[in-house]
Amino acid sequence: MKKFSLVFGFMLIIGLALSTSLMAVDYYVDPSGTDDGIHGSGTGTDAWKTIEYAVNHVDPTTETIVINVAAGTYNLWDGSNTDKIVIDRGFTNLTIQGAGATFTIVQAHTVKGPANDRVFNIGSDEIVTIEAMTIRYGKHATQSGGGMHLNSATLTLKNCTISGNNADGFGGGICNDSGTLTMTNCTVSGNTAGEYGGGICNYGGTLTMTNCTVSGNTNSSIGGGGLFTHNGPATITNCTFANNEATITNGGGIYFHSGNLYIKNTIIANNNSSGTADYHYTGGTLKDNGYNIVETTNVGAGSNGFTNNTNNDIVGAGTYNLSTTLKENNTTNGTYTLKTTSVSAAINAGSNSGANNGVDPPAQDQRGANRNGATDIGAYEYYDDDGSLPVELTSFTATSGHGQVTLKWTTESEIENLGFNIYRSTNPNVEFLMLNDELIPGAGNSSSRHEYEYVDKNLTNGVTYWYKLEDVDYSGNTEFHGPVSATPMQKAAPREFRLYPNYPNPFNPLTTISYDLPEEGYVELTVYNMRGEKVTTLMQGKQEAGSYQMNWDGTDRKGEIVSSGIYFLRIVSENFYKTNKMIFIR
Repeated sequence: MKKFSLVFGFMLIIGLALSTSLMAVDYYVDPSGTDDGIHGSGTGTDAWKTIEYAVNHVDPTTETIVINVAAGTYNLWDGSNTDKIVIDRGFTNLTIQGAGATFTIVQAHTVKGPANDRVFNIGSDEIVTIEAMTIRYGKHATQSGGGMHLNSATLTLKNCTISGNNADGFGGGICNDSGTLTMTNCTVSGNTAGEYGGGICNYGGTLTMTNCTVSGNTNSSIGGGGLFTHNGPATITNCTFANNEATITNGGGIYFHSGNLYIKNTIIANNNSSGTADYHYTGGTLKDNGYNIVETTNVGAGSNGFTNNTNNDIVGAGTYNLSTTLKENNTTNGTYTLKTTSVSAAINAGSNSGANNGVDPPAQDQRGANRNGATDIGAYEYYDDDGSLPVELTSFTATSGHGQVTLKWTTESEIENLGFNIYRSTNPNVEFLMLNDELIPGAGNSSSRHEYEYVDKNLTNGVTYWYKLEDVDYSGNTEFHGPVSATPMQKAAPREFRLYPNYPNPFNPLTTISYDLPEEGYVELTVYNMRGEKVTTLMQGKQEAGSYQMNWDGTDRKGEIVSSGIYFLRIVSENFYKTNKMIFIR
């Protein structure tokens, strides 16, 4: 009996040890967290601070690992180079889960262009899923994959945006080198490559794309402004390739070089090159499963498939009727897609039956809306009035006031609408920051008109401000409207000196500083650290009476990013002195 008990106990210990090593574990990353051995197990301040620390410190032998990444902008730039996120520890099921492509942004630099490395590098045999985030501003000057590179790895991308990346080699946005890449509900836009594949390069790998938009990418040689695929199977279902360019060669949209290409329910249109603009084919086997739109029949050598009335393909300029830019379109998940218009030949022209190399036509479109009746061709399903979306918005306006802007919007109906957020920027081409601390409540479910108003105060006169309106439904889906703009008018001089609390606070990467001067005089605005050392001077000189506003981007006087922590903003004038506390989070 004792022997049995000992053996049973020993087996139980081994069983518990094995179950522990194979269980699923959640970890957390948040801008307010700390990279050390006692954090990472909870949200907020209980989380780790950076994705790279989390990837390097979780146990890769755990069967399922989920690293939950909170909303925020995660900068890999440290002032001189980048610390790219390397995933090469033998992961068999690692998921890096963001809070949405609009809210979780992982970038190699604060702006496009000067970075020295890519954002993600995924090593051989790793099995990784990356979901619901934007990956941008990566660069690789000597190799491939400006934003992401996978080498014989398995990568799944869901609801992600890959934008503004650059590689002198292959794949400005993504390079799949002999790996397995699966992309669903993704946007690849604004990437550039020196050689193959401005947006995506599939070089000897397996590529599967469903409900994806590839737009505004370029390459300067070889070919494939949107996609270059070589010597590996590529399966493309309900995707849109538009507005891409191969500047000095062929295949502005897609360059199919060799291997097998399976394609169905896909738009390839409005691309540009010096040769064949939309689709170029030089070898391999094209498995045209039909219901595709190609703007031109000029598809290069071996142009089997993609011909008028063959396999239900639709060919001809003007039949696709796409918006000309990404910015003209709204979606429910914060990711821009190229939307069809009401007269598009894509509407109800696809097939919702029959697999494309094992991939069934999707039941929802890229933004998450249900396919409406017969499947449309392309990534985006058309609705007459966007009736599937949570809000039918009939107006969104911005009106100038004295040092303020009044925003008003009207809805004709709302479906499970939780509420609204307001975003502002002084440049419509850069990041918008959310203004409201709490969600502005919506009407829930309503078929009647509702009017809303938000007043943005303490603005600088003469500066043009841009605004976006976001609505959020009960499921967390979002849709953006705008932008609209207004320029505050001059108002009477303030009655007293005042330094307002900076916003946002904590902040990353920018915070806005506002102050009032009731009279003309000398002003000095300085940032100090906890040791009382001067970090930078934001303003030093004579100013007229009025209201002022400026931004601090968390850099010191040398232009280098400061470390996370508490800083003090001090304003000194001839008759006024005040200090405010600011918190910077990297």
